[in-house]
Amino acid sequence: MSLPPYSLKAIFGGTFDPPHLGHLRPLLSLLDTLNLDHCDIVPSHIPVHKQTQTAAAHRLKMCGYFAQADSRLQVNDIEIKHDRPSFSSNTLAELAQTHPNTSICFILGLDAFLGLASWHKSEVLFKQCHFIVMMRDEDSDLANELTGDGYSDASIGVNSSSLRYLPASLQALLPETIYLCAEQGQKAQNQHINGILRASKHGEVVFFMNKVHEVSSTQVRHALARGDSIKHYLLPEVADYIQEHSIYKTKAED
Repeated sequence: MSLPPYSLKAIFGGTFDPPHLGHLRPLLSLLDTLNLDHCDIVPSHIPVHKQTQTAAAHRLKMCGYFAQADSRLQVNDIEIKHDRPSFSSNTLAELAQTHPNTSICFILGLDAFLGLASWHKSEVLFKQCHFIVMMRDEDSDLANELTGDGYSDASIGVNSSSLRYLPASLQALLPETIYLCAEQGQKAQNQHINGILRASKHGEVVFFMNKVHEVSSTQVRHALARGDSIKHYLLPEVADYIQEHSIYKTKAED
């Protein structure tokens, strides 16, 4: 039987339609802040909570340019290779089989996290992984609750039942204590959180405060449909791939 401390692997899933710098820059900052050495980019095949406009093969290829940009990243086709809805519980169960001595850190945005109670087998997810929630500075109400009297207190832990801005259905799933780290946080505090994640295989929740990156996949698709320049939103290789394959030329959907 494996004993802690466990190794850590982060996974970052989504439709990535297309993958853009608003995905990449906060992700790299998170890996730096929590000293995470490995992260799988996991494009969904048949997403449950939103639709895609672009074939999975194109989205997988574009995500591959993220892996070329940083050696800590790799693309995982674990969801695309299955012709079924991309339920996170299935993905995490498969990863547990292939990485038995590893704590999986599931990275997601705040909006997705707030809706987590509605996900398939949501009560099981907290027994499969840790959650790292990327929060922007503009998420001020919850950020103020988390930080309280100061960042240092929040890094030690916040009682999840005290957070009024979380849905009751989500609070019922949370551990008693959740944690906060930030790009400007002290190294010792962030290393303490790294140790907490290594000490168990699942169940911890960490909020990561990062700077706002004013870009979304919807914005990129609309800009492409209008014929606007999108190079400041994308890696050059992704922009070139989109142009080469004439993706997103029709009217974009939200």
